[in-house]
Amino acid sequence: MESDAKVQKIDKVKYGQRVRAARESKKMSSEQLAELVGVTPQTISMIENGHKSTSLSLLTRICNELMVSPEFILGNELKPGISKYANDRLVEHLLLSSTDAEKEMLLDIAKTIQSNRAKYEVK
Repeated sequence: MESDAKVQKIDKVKYGQRVRAARESKKMSSEQLAELVGVTPQTISMIENGHKSTSLSLLTRICNELMVSPEFILGNELKPGISKYANDRLVEHLLLSSTDAEKEMLLDIAKTIQSNRAKYEVK
């Protein structure tokens, strides 16, 4: 049985550059990222310099901590950005860390946005 799917080879240098760019955009050191994902700073350095690939598990941890999609890191996303999942995590974190008064304000803001969708042609 022949598959239509093509195997895409991952460019480790570009992969590493995207990890570094995402990490730097979060103003995070390689040591901080290493600690968060459970590897040594040397491992992060090797990944960012294109000398080491990652397991799927490590890729997932890196993406979760940097709040980027695996597609972005792997180079399959046309525009860099955070994934829907990362957005959901960010909103959840925001709500969990907010006071009751802040939650009320966020709710008012969300209601205002929803009521003005047509005005700004937001879909």
